[in-house]
Amino acid sequence: MILGNGIDIVSVKRIENMLKKKPRVLNRILTAGEIEYCRSKKRVAEHAAGRIALKEAIYKALKDRGVTLLWNDMEIESDGSSPFLSKKCRAYSKLKEKKISFSLSISHEREFAVASALFWEEK
Repeated sequence: MILGNGIDIVSVKRIENMLKKKPRVLNRILTAGEIEYCRSKKRVAEHAAGRIALKEAIYKALKDRGVTLLWNDMEIESDGSSPFLSKKCRAYSKLKEKKISFSLSISHEREFAVASALFWEEK
C-alpha cells in the first residue's frame, strides 16, 4: 500500500544566490557529506538544489503519516545514477523501523531541480 508520494521543484538561481549571500544557511539544510558532494561538482548549486528538492519531497510524502523528519535527519547519497538515503542517517533508521520502503529520484538542469519520493509499506 502506498503511504505517500511527494514532489518538489527548486530554482537553481535561488540556491546560487543563497550560496553567495548566506552560504551558512546550507549547513542547516544539507549534511556535511552532502555539502562535500555538491562542492565536488562543477555546478554546485544545481546539485544542492536537487538534494534540497528531494528532502522537501520526502517531507511532503511523510508529513501526514506520522513520520516527522528534520533536514539533517536525511542524508542523500548517490551511486552515480540514483539517489538514496544514507544507511547511517536517522531517516533511514526510522523508515526501516516502521517497515517502510521507498523510491527516490532527482533530476536537474541549469534552471531547476526536481525530485520525487514514493513510500510504501513493506510486506
